[in-house]
Amino acid sequence: MAALGPSSFASPMYTATNVGSFGGYASASAINASGQIVGNSCPPNNATQGSCGGFLYSEGVLTDLYLGSPDQLLGVTGIDDAGQITGVFLGLIHYQAILYQNG
Repeated sequence: MAALGPSSFASPMYTATNVGSFGGYASASAINASGQIVGNSCPPNNATQGSCGGFLYSEGVLTDLYLGSPDQLLGVTGIDDAGQITGVFLGLIHYQAILYQNG
């Protein structure tokens, strides 16, 4: 059996892009076939006080998907190829699933 050398496989082709944040930290949750990225971002000094929110990064633009008051959180979980975004909305009493589209 012949050993495979380094030239036997093609190198992976990818690019890492810093999509930024809104001054705090951010983490990506999903990417669709169009390259749109969704995730969650929190400000630097308020990460546990309910002011975190979702974001959409599309065509070089970072958009805040914040939907509620400072007591509520939009946790983005996914995006499909039509640009529909799924997530979790935390109200004062319970969590609700959301579908964000055409926004």
